[in-house]
Amino acid sequence: MPSLKSLLGFNQDEEEIPFGMSWIVEILQHVIPTRTYVENFLKWGASHIIGIDSNENMIELCKSKFEGDSKLEFHVHSAIDMPYNEEFDLATSLFALQFMENFNELEKTLTNIQKALKPGGEFLAFVPHGRPDIHFTDEAGKKFGAYLKPASHPPPDGSRVKIIFYDKEEIIGDADATFFYVETYERLLRKAGFSKIEWIEPYIEPKFIAKYGEEFFQCIKDPPRDLLLYAIKG
Repeated sequence: MPSLKSLLGFNQDEEEIPFGMSWIVEILQHVIPTRTYVENFLKWGASHIIGIDSNENMIELCKSKFEGDSKLEFHVHSAIDMPYNEEFDLATSLFALQFMENFNELEKTLTNIQKALKPGGEFLAFVPHGRPDIHFTDEAGKKFGAYLKPASHPPPDGSRVKIIFYDKEEIIGDADATFFYVETYERLLRKAGFSKIEWIEPYIEPKFIAKYGEEFFQCIKDPPRDLLLYAIKG
């Protein structure tokens, strides 16, 4: 059986998907869930999914997209002050933690996520690769839809940056974000009560390499520009 992490687009271990999990939470926070992710979570055995976002318009959009499914709920909450207490087996954050404005907000968010999980609950998050020597380029934005633009190199830990969004080669918008180092995520995760923290590199399926070639993906590799964070409560 493939691992949960491999099905999310990453590889490496043999851990099985937790079929029959009683609860699963999709932490949205600035990110609209794609139909693929939500449908996959249901397919893998989630009995209930709760999605949150601080933006009321996004929540209404999610409700309209998935109307009529009793296993899904969407609520207006910020991850900084969400009210859940030991309710979920799994929490996910899809490119959202970098939108915390500072170390304090990130710490509050990770603490709330830990509080929302049952003992032994799992946390998965996609985040930009926080290391000072990494270079993000507009080539990646044009190919994959977005890239992180720091104000200076190397970007200091906790520095404010811009996320530039593209439609093909045209810039269509931007958003303020924060560049957190990997060490900061680990320190605050442990402080919040997480253990077994892992960083997992992206896995590009052979069919995409065959279609586009190795060189096409070089702008997001070596080192990878994004990582999957995996941590367990307790």
